[in-house]
Amino acid sequence: MRENFDLKQKLIFKAIEFIEEDDSLFMDESTTSYILGTEIAKRFNRLHIITNGLNLLLHFSEYTNFFVQSCGGTLQHGFNSLIGPKAEENLQQFSAAKAFYSCSAIQENGLYELSTFTAKTKRIMLEKSQTNYLIADCSKFKEVALYKSIDLHMVKNII
Repeated sequence: MRENFDLKQKLIFKAIEFIEEDDSLFMDESTTSYILGTEIAKRFNRLHIITNGLNLLLHFSEYTNFFVQSCGGTLQHGFNSLIGPKAEENLQQFSAAKAFYSCSAIQENGLYELSTFTAKTKRIMLEKSQTNYLIADCSKFKEVALYKSIDLHMVKNII
């Protein structure tokens, strides 16, 4: 959460511009999505949010004006996320207008994650959304992660 917080917050303020009242959103478990969620709660009244992020679920549990759904699944320790076959199966049942997500690493041929389960969960979210927004600070270009989530051509908008 503390790493590049000021930069992430600037990116979040830009991301907010693409959200409209009554939108349906996929949001991943990343700290960037969590920061986005805290700003969403301050600025919007009616959104439908689908997430695998435990921190986002806990944050939105304090608000009654948002419709928030968990994908369910298996707790991934250390990542504060829900993953696995059940989460993947449940995510296939949803669709959303927009997906907001981050990644562990950006490489020439795609986005990468530290967990194969996280990679699969994000891939489904992007496939089931009409528009997607990658929110990533410059540190992601210096990182290495093992599990490819999506090809770079699938990224439609970069913040």
